[in-house]
Amino acid sequence: LVQMLSVPCPPSYELLHGFHAARSAWHHAAQRPEKRRYVAAFAAFLAAARPCQSKARLLTRATLKLNAGRSLEELALACDNTFVRELPGDSTRANFPREVFDAAYSCVAPTAVPQPELLAFSEDVADLIGLDVSETQQPLFAEVFAGNQILPGFDPVATAYAGHQFGTFAGQLGDGRAISLGEVIHRADTETDRWELQLKGAGKTPYSR
Repeated sequence: LVQMLSVPCPPSYELLHGFHAARSAWHHAAQRPEKRRYVAAFAAFLAAARPCQSKARLLTRATLKLNAGRSLEELALACDNTFVRELPGDSTRANFPREVFDAAYSCVAPTAVPQPELLAFSEDVADLIGLDVSETQQPLFAEVFAGNQILPGFDPVATAYAGHQFGTFAGQLGDGRAISLGEVIHRADTETDRWELQLKGAGKTPYSR
């Protein structure tokens, strides 16, 4: 796994080798206090595998926990971002207000803010997405949901859409300041739910007006 981290975009057989090594480490540590250390290593592996990350994430979905009590890192790694994977994206990466053609979304990073602090959170929502409530007290929680840090597994995008306003076609609208982080999968009892995590007021996007 350490060797894999030095490979910018490993061939598929190397990617599989690193995946199986990380998966073995995950299962070995599943019931141990040092589990978080292996999650961090798995996250580092996925980051090193960019731009092959989407393939690696598809391979890892079945091995990551889908139930309650996950850390933020586990939550992000368990995302299944079908919207980004299956729909056409904006070919231009520049982030400024503009007309976007032939795309359902634009990849855009949230605008960072200085020294974010947690003011409130919902335990009910934490339960819905399978997040350990204790994670909300970690500094990383405020950093992630302020848009300062993008965890491996998240694919931040702004969504394009159009519609009518007051009886007139308004043309391109879209998410002007809302940025989706990813689609969280959570298994509760026999049901598997999909929840979209979205930041509001996270900075300008190509759809800002």
